[in-house]
Amino acid sequence: MEKITGEEINMLQFVEDCLTQWSDWNRDSCNRLGYPSHTIEHRLMREGLGAGMATGRPVLEMPGVVQRVESAIRQLPKRKQEVIKTKYLWVNMSDRSRARRLHMSYAHFRNVLDCIRWYLAGKLG
Repeated sequence: MEKITGEEINMLQFVEDCLTQWSDWNRDSCNRLGYPSHTIEHRLMREGLGAGMATGRPVLEMPGVVQRVESAIRQLPKRKQEVIKTKYLWVNMSDRSRARRLHMSYAHFRNVLDCIRWYLAGKLG
């Protein structure tokens, strides 16, 4: 098996940094994957009848790196999207538990992650 060069290690670290930014942005409390943080009933109780009106809050814009990662991930097959989302968006869980949730062996889970990282290195590099 060939050794990984320093340049490849740097590229994989870059990909890891990009994935971390992507996951942080997706887990941010302001971004609820399209779902409101409170029900309309809750807002009516707290804010009164004007709760349904626009609040003038700025629309969150996705940072450039996050957009590029999101775009690359969306081009992956659904199963690989599940793997990368499980790895980076589900916190407080071991990789073995993540693999079990996806009905994969741990070795296969790690192998798929490695393939996705190299794919992203090509897309983002």
